[in-house]
Amino acid sequence: MRKTRRQSTGDALIYFCVVVLVLSSAVKFLQPPQAVDFMRSMGYEHGTYFLIACLELLSAVLLGLRSTRPLGLLLVSSYLGGAIAAHLADHPNIAGGAEVAYLLSHPYVGLLLPAAVLAAAWTGVWLRYPRVFSSLNAA
Repeated sequence: MRKTRRQSTGDALIYFCVVVLVLSSAVKFLQPPQAVDFMRSMGYEHGTYFLIACLELLSAVLLGLRSTRPLGLLLVSSYLGGAIAAHLADHPNIAGGAEVAYLLSHPYVGLLLPAAVLAAAWTGVWLRYPRVFSSLNAA
């Protein structure tokens, strides 16, 4: 059976999200100084930082596999919702760097990427599996 353009676009959006999440978790595992400073400024250090990287990678893998996609979408939604909330929270500037200071003083800029990835994940699932949202019409 040939995929429709809608299904292909949905798959592309889903896999785009998977790639973004895998790359983001890889950065957290590699711990470059700027990323560590930014996460520290939000209160995430050491074991918590590693746990966040693991949860992000797990969410990406579960979203990428068709058999676990519903669970993956739930975890990605939870993870990225937490990322959006973390960017909106008021954090003291305890870490240095111009980028960190800018993101802490402009929280809406920092939430754009997680919000865009979350929107792409939901749009991709809706395009690929339109029946997922059929229960919304039952109300």
